[in-house]
Amino acid sequence: MKTKLFTLILTFVYIAIALIPNYVLATEMSSGIVAVLDKVKVSNFTDLKEAIENKNVTKIEITENITLTETIVIDKTVNIEGNGKTITASFKKAFEIYAGKVKFNNITIVNSGKQGRCIDIRDGDVELILTGVTLKTTGSSAYNQTLNVGGNFTGPAKIKLENTKVLTNHPGYGIVTFNPVDLVINNSEITGYGALYMKGIDESKGSAGSKVTINNSTLIGINNSNEPNKDKPQNGFGTIVFEDHNIEMNINNSKLIAKGEGDAIQVIIGEHISLGESNKPNRVTISENTVITAQEAISAMKNSKATVILNKGVTSNIEIPAKNLASGMMAKKENGVYVVTEIKVDYVVSQGVETLNKETVKETLNSSLKADKEVFKKAEEAIRNGQEVSVELKVEELKQENVKKEEKQKMEQLVSKNEKIHQYFDISVFVIANKNEIGKLEKLTDKVKLSMKLPEDLILEGRKFYVLKLHDGKVQRLDAVLNGTNLEFETDEFSLYALSYEDVPGVEQEVEKDNTPKTGFVDVSKFVWIVVFVLMIGVFYEKRKTF
Repeated sequence: MKTKLFTLILTFVYIAIALIPNYVLATEMSSGIVAVLDKVKVSNFTDLKEAIENKNVTKIEITENITLTETIVIDKTVNIEGNGKTITASFKKAFEIYAGKVKFNNITIVNSGKQGRCIDIRDGDVELILTGVTLKTTGSSAYNQTLNVGGNFTGPAKIKLENTKVLTNHPGYGIVTFNPVDLVINNSEITGYGALYMKGIDESKGSAGSKVTINNSTLIGINNSNEPNKDKPQNGFGTIVFEDHNIEMNINNSKLIAKGEGDAIQVIIGEHISLGESNKPNRVTISENTVITAQEAISAMKNSKATVILNKGVTSNIEIPAKNLASGMMAKKENGVYVVTEIKVDYVVSQGVETLNKETVKETLNSSLKADKEVFKKAEEAIRNGQEVSVELKVEELKQENVKKEEKQKMEQLVSKNEKIHQYFDISVFVIANKNEIGKLEKLTDKVKLSMKLPEDLILEGRKFYVLKLHDGKVQRLDAVLNGTNLEFETDEFSLYALSYEDVPGVEQEVEKDNTPKTGFVDVSKFVWIVVFVLMIGVFYEKRKTF
């Protein structure tokens, strides 16, 4: 009975507690603010400072604009909800963060102080997440560093920006890293002398080992120093600036903008004059519809130490150097801008020889050309030097005396008793640059289907046709199908071929009146037909015939 009574009383106590408003459970802090469990609302500097210093408070809600009178130091995990309010400071640092997972949401922080910093990370044991935040320095100093990763630590500090703006007046930098970072920038905007400045060792560990990912964002570098910054290194000017090595950066679907005022020339990728040689150079990969708007150069130096690679879909208002193109890519000019696109193979078909699976052939030729790295490298270089490059499939009918004896013997060993070899011919695939052969493809990555028109007087009732192939010393009989007057077969290797046929016993055959070999491929006494697969340069080069 007593146990039941105790349980009943305890139940009523729980219900009563649940019905009591939160503020009844709150404790009043020394400054007069009210802490409801682990969450507080603040409206002034004193309240904010005490809430940050209270280890039990992990959620802070800003209800009014706040002016700081000294730096706020954060060394714990905390979520600061800004409600669209503004925090202002007029000294070097608004916030310093030494530890914890710190989130700022929907807030503006403005610092007008000399060498102003809105947020300064001081230790690698920090994870900073900014969502819907605006950070802005407005002081006149050239050393404004709106979001700074300072101190001296191995790190990396983890930083994520989502729908955030990191801004500065023209003098100063958006994000500066003195130590390694794992930085992710999504749907955000960064501006400054250097929008993103990866510093070297300077009473710090330097930025080596950092990983940076930028998605759907805008980075703007503005040089108003009146220094040309062309073909030579400058101290910190560039939309993205490197002062250290071994940094991996991936930029996707973003805008990279370099602006210069007066005589100043700004570049997209800048490198500090102190940056020396390294066996681990920086690597910047730019992909997925990123738009580059620069003045005269993407990189500050002709012999840049960074590896800058532009992938398919990137556009630039200035010419893209060949060294910056990803393998298999080319830059073509369209509507006044350069577009990075794949080097692709298109083709045209001459009368008498037709490819049946055209889209498959196009993809196969692309992959085959790229698979032969030596030949493809020559093709790339030729295209980027403005040469017209084509892949030509040549079908050449051979006279009996032009076929080597040992080759004919190997072919004849495969034919059956009633089978006759009617004609030998060679199929080769050449890569041509400005009418000069630069390579040969002997094997494709996949089979292509060819259809060859035969003369009607060669097609008799009951006659079966075959295609024999001699490649690398081995003879193979290929499946061939007669479709009307077209003989169709598949192949992925190019060398010596033979057309053979077999007459079915018991079927009366017409006697061939003309002993001159005729296959329908070519007239051996007059010319050799060439099927041209044309490499795309700007637009596809097409010369198709109707047949």
